[in-house]
Amino acid sequence: MTDSISKSFYLSLIVLFIISCGGGGSGSAAGSSSSYEESGSSSSSSSSSSSSSAASCTSSATNFCITVAARSVGTGNIYKIDTVAQKSLTLTAGTTYTFDVSDSTVSNHPFKFSTTANGTRATPTAGTEYTTGVSGTTTITFTPTASTPQTLYYYCSSHSNMGGTITISGGAVSGYSPPEQINPID
Repeated sequence: MTDSISKSFYLSLIVLFIISCGGGGSGSAAGSSSSYEESGSSSSSSSSSSSSSAASCTSSATNFCITVAARSVGTGNIYKIDTVAQKSLTLTAGTTYTFDVSDSTVSNHPFKFSTTANGTRATPTAGTEYTTGVSGTTTITFTPTASTPQTLYYYCSSHSNMGGTITISGGAVSGYSPPEQINPID
């Protein structure tokens, strides 16, 4: 009987650890962790070939190449991150990331972060720009911390519905506080 309680206790601890560390399914295309998988099969890279800056940007686990392209369905433009339209990102608290927005297609589309989907362009209530740990203009650096909200959004401050979602692994979870101490079950 003690072995079964012991196993249940340890299994509960493992599940709690996985959830508190940002695991358990974030809904991102890459799975969850901070690792970055480049999606080699993008729908179109023609916008990159028309720009001289895109060729000089090199994608990596911490460097993202930002471009703007026309929507494939409907009207308007969208951000592409490493040639993937409105890519969902998973970033890790404590790691510095670079968003290269030097491509000429981005010049009229200021790349910003917010805790509100669509940022300052959100309706009916506009959000605010998230600037903590963010710096730069042509190359934007962002270092999320343990107090960074777990969900952020990237958006264009001039046009609606261009951006996507960022999940911060190890970021602050709204409405959840980890227990100070876990006591064994008697």
